[in-house]
Amino acid sequence: MAGGSNGAQKEQKVRVDDIARDDRLLEAKAKELTGEDVTLSPTNVEVHDLDSVDWNTACALLVQIGGGVGAVYIHGNQLDIVMTGPDRGNGSWLIGLEQGQSCRFYGQPSVRYFRRQV
Repeated sequence: MAGGSNGAQKEQKVRVDDIARDDRLLEAKAKELTGEDVTLSPTNVEVHDLDSVDWNTACALLVQIGGGVGAVYIHGNQLDIVMTGPDRGNGSWLIGLEQGQSCRFYGQPSVRYFRRQV
């Protein structure tokens, strides 16, 4: 993992149910998670089955658990999977991507991107 000289892995995925409707707080949490100044896309990004996004495009993602049916696979040092759909309950995950990581979408999960400010 980038930046981790002491061997400890920083948290890459956190639940943000309590702030999921406040874009400003989500951007602050994403900055805390990624160390980047970010802007959250105003609406869901249209994703299709087998689309992917890498760290260069989005440094973090907001995934709605109860949104569209699908899954988000986070590829990097380890594989992590977030399953989505109306039968999965409510809530949201904030997923931080590090340099070299990417996500692949299966089905049509409901996702918003955090992009680096330029």
